[in-house]
Amino acid sequence: MAAQAIVFLHGNLSRGAHWAPQLATLQAEGFRCHAPDQRGFGSPPAPGLPSSLLDLADDVAAWCAAEGIDRVCVVGLSFGGAVAQAVATRHPRIVHSLLLAGTYRLDKLHPAIAAFNESAGAGGVPLIATIAPLVRAGFSEAYQAAHPELVDRLVAEMLTTPQASLEATGGILADFPAVPASAITAPTVVLAGTRDVLCPPDASRELAAAIPGARYVEFDTGHVSNLEAPDAFTDQVRQLASR
Repeated sequence: MAAQAIVFLHGNLSRGAHWAPQLATLQAEGFRCHAPDQRGFGSPPAPGLPSSLLDLADDVAAWCAAEGIDRVCVVGLSFGGAVAQAVATRHPRIVHSLLLAGTYRLDKLHPAIAAFNESAGAGGVPLIATIAPLVRAGFSEAYQAAHPELVDRLVAEMLTTPQASLEATGGILADFPAVPASAITAPTVVLAGTRDVLCPPDASRELAAAIPGARYVEFDTGHVSNLEAPDAFTDQVRQLASR
């Protein structure tokens, strides 16, 4: 039976509006879509900061309960993929299906995040300035060359993220107890960009191999695959939510 709705969970420094290509198409086709600004993100930033990744997972469950939705397809990109994994393991009964794009296994992620948090901001350099080059690196060189003004605008938007929000997301990932990907029971697609330098395909393959029955898909994109290949990404969501 098809999902009753689709929830889109954005990445770090991002916002719900960055799912615009998927929302425009799928809503026009009759899908019920929800792409929230997660706590501390958006313009203006959504109220509050999460103290745990589980807070964000609970936000998804609370929206479903408020809307009378029993089963939802959860789509997560990057940090949103970590939240999606938390939703799938904490609230398995509501998860119809799962699409994880450009994200790591939760039990492989937190050591890397902890190391980054320890080094970021060293010497008095603000954390947001430390990661500014990484934000642009989220887009493949080919996409940057083809869409320079769009990439400039998106990067500028992302760099308006409050320092406190960035620190909070890094902290909750570093502190999150390792949950084995094998605990995910929902039908899952793991999507990787072959040009992704922030979450290389090997990490996505490892995630897919750890989730029972997961299907692995590659696009010729960078990290932000939903914007670089919007039609192909939307088609993957459509197929998953319709099953």
